[in-house]
Amino acid sequence: MTPLRLSIQLMPDASRRATLANLMSRQRWDQLRRSVYRKAHYRCQICGSAGRMYCHEVWYFNEQTSYQHLMGFKCLCEACHKMKHIFFVRDSQQRAILFQHFLTVNRMTREQGLEHLQEVYRQQQRLNQKEWTVNYGVYNCQIPSTANVQQRRSYARFNHPRYR
Repeated sequence: MTPLRLSIQLMPDASRRATLANLMSRQRWDQLRRSVYRKAHYRCQICGSAGRMYCHEVWYFNEQTSYQHLMGFKCLCEACHKMKHIFFVRDSQQRAILFQHFLTVNRMTREQGLEHLQEVYRQQQRLNQKEWTVNYGVYNCQIPSTANVQQRRSYARFNHPRYR
């Protein structure tokens, strides 16, 4: 199968809140995301649509070493961004709309899409069974210094305005 234009972002449950968006100050995050939007000319880097954009963190996971590394960012439209995080979407009607977007962008049949979702779900389960070391790359210096991912998750949960 050819590489997908729109894929689902795997994220271990243990790392879910330890995103750079949750760990940086709101001002620094806003500067970063706006620069991502400008570089993409305010267009989705997957489907090319315009409108409201989201700054999506792109992560690399090495399952052998349990090492998770922030690779960069993509400017995404709402549909592509929500599809990246489809496992967190609870509304079944919205999931169906997002799944149709996924099929259209990737030029897949429904059967191919369902098969792909099942494989991604299995991969997600494997990721959840490991303890991950998280590296924010060049952004490590812009977040609070903490010993482990649990402390970073706690910081994100209790100190970020989204969780207050």
